[in-house]
Amino acid sequence: RPVNGGPAPEPVTQDQPRDARVRFLPAGRETCVASGTFLTTAAVRAGVAIVHDCDGQGVCGTCQVRVEEGLGSLSPPHPLEREQLGDRIEQGWRLCCRTIVQGDCAIRVPVGTFAYPPEQQREP
Repeated sequence: RPVNGGPAPEPVTQDQPRDARVRFLPAGRETCVASGTFLTTAAVRAGVAIVHDCDGQGVCGTCQVRVEEGLGSLSPPHPLEREQLGDRIEQGWRLCCRTIVQGDCAIRVPVGTFAYPPEQQREP
């Protein structure tokens, strides 16, 4: 039904992306993003700086993170991830720049490595 004479709202359908909650550890920062958003974009929205030297091309491996919860809520591993991470994918490691959020998840950014800037390396 139209509101204030405007057009009627569109019905929600299965094709529309749903919001997904992404939590970044150890910072404990969270954000909600539309399903289909790259993990790097979610990190930026949460205020978590993750190094990605190849600017999202999936070839440098600097944006490695580990999925703590919601592994099935992410896109299947991209071939470039398999090339960079090998068997570590089976342990939950992913590349932020190649991973698409499809549902709620918790992501651990390694502390004390190149992937986590020094000012964010303290546990909360």
